[in-house]
Amino acid sequence: MRAGLAWTAGLRWTAQLLSWASTLFLVRLLSREDYGVAGLAGTVALWISVLADFGLAGAIVLGDDLPRAVHRKLHGLAITVGLVAGVALAGLGPAAAVFFRNEAVGKVAIVLAFVMLVDFARVVPGALASRQLQYPEIAKCDLVRSLVQTSAVLLLAISGFGFWSLAVGQLAGSIINTLMLWRVHPIRPDFDPRGVPVGVFGRARLVLMGSLAWQTYRNLDLWLLGRMLGAGAAGSLSAARTLAYVPIEKLVTVITSVAPGDLVAARDDLPRLRMLFGSLTEATFLAVAVPLSGLILTADLAVPIILGDQWADAIPATRWLCVSVMIWTASMIATQLCQMTNKLRQTSLASVVAVPIAAVAYFVGVKLAGLTGAAAASVLVVSVVAVPTVQGALVVSETSWWQFFGFLRSAALASTAMASVVLPLRMFLPGKLGPMLSLLILVVAGAIVTAAALWFTPSGVVAEAREWLMGKLRKRPPVVRST
Repeated sequence: MRAGLAWTAGLRWTAQLLSWASTLFLVRLLSREDYGVAGLAGTVALWISVLADFGLAGAIVLGDDLPRAVHRKLHGLAITVGLVAGVALAGLGPAAAVFFRNEAVGKVAIVLAFVMLVDFARVVPGALASRQLQYPEIAKCDLVRSLVQTSAVLLLAISGFGFWSLAVGQLAGSIINTLMLWRVHPIRPDFDPRGVPVGVFGRARLVLMGSLAWQTYRNLDLWLLGRMLGAGAAGSLSAARTLAYVPIEKLVTVITSVAPGDLVAARDDLPRLRMLFGSLTEATFLAVAVPLSGLILTADLAVPIILGDQWADAIPATRWLCVSVMIWTASMIATQLCQMTNKLRQTSLASVVAVPIAAVAYFVGVKLAGLTGAAAASVLVVSVVAVPTVQGALVVSETSWWQFFGFLRSAALASTAMASVVLPLRMFLPGKLGPMLSLLILVVAGAIVTAAALWFTPSGVVAEAREWLMGKLRKRPPVVRST
């Protein structure tokens, strides 16, 4: 597991650093409407892709071993479904344009239809690589995809292509990623679906139900904003997500891309399963809660500096989304643990129940407070799913709620220590310093206090990492100085 984490972390963090750098440049080239158009079309495409997927990737990763002949049939089925889904998305483009009252959404949907076909062509090779724990190869594919997509998007945006740059860049990255995964797992498709075990589709239905509901309630706020307030408001929400969701999702992917295989291997070993559940939950929440707490405290300074003054309306939404992401992250490993066991139906039903609640909450939120109201409603929606999901994982791992909150303790203590310094310091910083220098001082002070708080954490993964580091330092051979 550590080797998989090391490979995945190194390559994906490299890709993420490139993505962050390009995003900081890109948000100053594109308008709120450009981001909104691309975001609205992208969520529609993603929803259709989940609907068409049948949960096959998850069923391959989580299910029993299948013969090569069945994998070939599933590969052919995935390609066929991708073609049908792409045609459906292209045909749905005009309807999406009417719904969102923006013709550009329908045009972007046509490009994303090709993206969908390419993405489905790598479903089975990617699932097989994940099941066989080929983390270095997967990470290399992701890195090259990020490089190609980032380069294409920036080149097109600089050339003035607006929202087209986001769609075409995504297509270029998908093509490269699919070709590379084909090389990792070369498999010839068989377009005759007869002979595929019925049990595969049985598991797939459960995975599909949860994924489809998750994509629906996660994007309802964007759809309602696009419909009720226009592409500009949807673009501001997309920008807020860029800060609160996208960087954190990439960091967490380093761990969660490795976790499924290890949880599957440990599902018959209760002590090890409980240990993995606790350590992975603590690590993921720590990686998310601390930086997002800092963003909540400094959003009024950070958002205009990072994204530009045109995104000032995204400041309150960013803060609410940070809280939502924290709750989502706390339940992330619990979701994966439930997927490894017979609690999959419970988590899927929780997601389904969240859809009507999300529809009402987001509608009321947009009506009352627009962009900020939609972001605030996301906290309620995510909580509705997180509580039963965590409960299911606690039952499987025979863990109590008190122990679960113990997994979150180190991040909570570090965030509290940071807030106890940053908030008073903000009151005494002179206004003449300017936003940039003030933010820099707050970040440095917060980082120092957070590091000190984590260093003295008495137990958990942080304490284990500290002990490991101290052991390495104690065993370091002495330096021989030449005379």
